Amino acid sequence: MTKPQEKSAPSRAEEAMAAAPAAHLDRPLVLGIGAGTLGFHPPDVDGRLVYRWSGPEPSSAILYGAVPEGARRISLVLARPVPAALAGRVRVSVDGQPVPVEAGPADAPGLPEGLTALSGPITPAPADTRGLRIDIRLDHTMPEPGAERPERLVGLAVHAVLFTR
Repeated sequence: MTKPQEKSAPSRAEEAMAAAPAAHLDRPLVLGIGAGTLGFHPPDVDGRLVYRWSGPEPSSAILYGAVPEGARRISLVLARPVPAALAGRVRVSVDGQPVPVEAGPADAPGLPEGLTALSGPITPAPADTRGLRIDIRLDHTMPEPGAERPERLVGLAVHAVLFTR
């Protein structure tokens, strides 16, 4: 008689994926509230703008519970411009596929004016039950710009993720 296999405890990534919000086309999903991130600091607020700094490690991930149908582009909407020390050194992948991103203005209904986005084309993946994982890799992190706590290491100040056609 064989013993039934014990289920191992879910990893932190699996727990975050299970709690991840669904992404919707043409509607920004703000990172400040809820689950769905790995390797980010707790939410910060600047006026009415909620965002999360990546860090303290140079690798972070954003997890979604559903793939938005028809998405052809992804934009990481930033609350702060890409720090000069990281310009050209940000690598993004969606479900393991590299995405060449370029900095430009964030332009979508519902977004505050004057924000920057790192945007690039994505190859639509077939819908599956695993959800969607966006990995962000930086060469390094650095002390938070202008912070009273210089020991807090940060990378990008991500406000939202936006998928568009």
